[in-house]
Amino acid sequence: MKKWVCFTTAAMVIVGTLAGVVYQYEKKQKIKETEVLSHAELTISLIGSEPKDMDMVLKRLNELTERDLNCSVDIEWIGKGEYNSRYPILLTTDKHIDLIYASNWLHFIEHAQRGAFAPLDDLVEQYAPETNEILTEAERKQATVDDNLYAIPSNYVNYNALGVIARGDLMDKYQIDSIDSFDDYLDFCDVISREEGMDPTGMCAINQDMITLYVLSKGYYPVTGDNSCPYWVDLKDKNFKVYFQSECPEVDEYLSKAEEWFQKGYWRADVLASKEEMLLDVGLAASRIHNYDAYLGEYGLNQDKDIRYYNLVNPIVRQTALQDAMAIPALSTNKERAMMLLEKLRNDEEYYMLLMYGIEGYHYTKADRQITFLNNDYGNEPGTWGIRDERYKCWDSILPDDALEMRSAFKKEAVDTPLVNFDLDLDSIGKQYEKIQNVMDVYYAPLKLGYIDYDEGMKELALHLKEAGNEEVKAEIQRQIQEYLEGQTP
Repeated sequence: MKKWVCFTTAAMVIVGTLAGVVYQYEKKQKIKETEVLSHAELTISLIGSEPKDMDMVLKRLNELTERDLNCSVDIEWIGKGEYNSRYPILLTTDKHIDLIYASNWLHFIEHAQRGAFAPLDDLVEQYAPETNEILTEAERKQATVDDNLYAIPSNYVNYNALGVIARGDLMDKYQIDSIDSFDDYLDFCDVISREEGMDPTGMCAINQDMITLYVLSKGYYPVTGDNSCPYWVDLKDKNFKVYFQSECPEVDEYLSKAEEWFQKGYWRADVLASKEEMLLDVGLAASRIHNYDAYLGEYGLNQDKDIRYYNLVNPIVRQTALQDAMAIPALSTNKERAMMLLEKLRNDEEYYMLLMYGIEGYHYTKADRQITFLNNDYGNEPGTWGIRDERYKCWDSILPDDALEMRSAFKKEAVDTPLVNFDLDLDSIGKQYEKIQNVMDVYYAPLKLGYIDYDEGMKELALHLKEAGNEEVKAEIQRQIQEYLEGQTP
């Protein structure tokens, strides 16, 4: 028989007795009350595709959680092509989700403002003392909405690098030395489309990042830190004037040429409907527009293609801690145990390595912080970005030296923007903002892909933006930014 007792306060001791094994947290404060831990069944929700060997890894993980936390764990996957629809539903109607990946690109602030997440201030103090100690003030501030901590950011710095993951074998074939600018990328697309008859960019419904790459390369930044945000500012402008993306001064040049680029075959005709994000992997695209972390994964999967990465963002910005985080849904009935599990996943290397890389000796071998994968049946950090930790993260041993040098360069060159802590409050503009997002999907998406005539498309876009309240939304965002900046410590 197992006996599980949890002593809860700001000080916490957890004791589990099983075959003489005792597990405990301890802090130097008085214990105020005790709580018997009955068995719990927890579900984690992650973004991505379920790895082939997930059941094998879950079996091992459950051996640990049953031993240490008296709970079982299952994982529910949200496919990359369905997170826009399923993620909000899980948060608002599905009570069995206890721990969920959260991010600014999944509209964390909006969901937090609507009450979708549980406040974590007391939970992290009582049930996750090591996490509580590691969290920096900056991370707490970025994960706090309306005075409540709603997520636990990963202990890993991300940068807003976005660039071209390109097939080096094709670059060599056509004597393309490098891709150092957006114009260079256009030249690459032209050669690949003309000579290979292949999709140069590999875009799909959830990755229409050609224009995002262009805008970021011009020094613009999304006001929420999320590239899907409709509204952007110029980082060179100290007043941070707010623009709808198509209104950014340089963007008109892109939009006026989009139809020409589409006709030349720089992207496919079914981008808005396609769910095929991995065209590069199956040999149907010559490149993919994505971030540095995606490049690391692509390199391991496509060694025969000599995968290369070219960041085109200028300047590189240290991203908000909310790029990757974990949260507890407000509807969870196991909030305390979920926080205890998160504490183990973040701070116990055995848990961390298992969920991140699989079973040592079967899926991988490790030497210091270098890892050698023995097969691809589990993968490299499959959807587990929310618990990344600088202390335990491993790097694929097959990566070229310049891959790690690139991250070191990001760290050295990255700049900070005061907007990294800015939380857009949608209380007064929520309905208009939703209408603007709908305008983006219906009228802006086909325009930026060159599927419709530029002149007619711009007229339609301007009309529907006006009807949706674009000017009012911009004015309110501008007011909030100015109020926020005035409140910053000099």
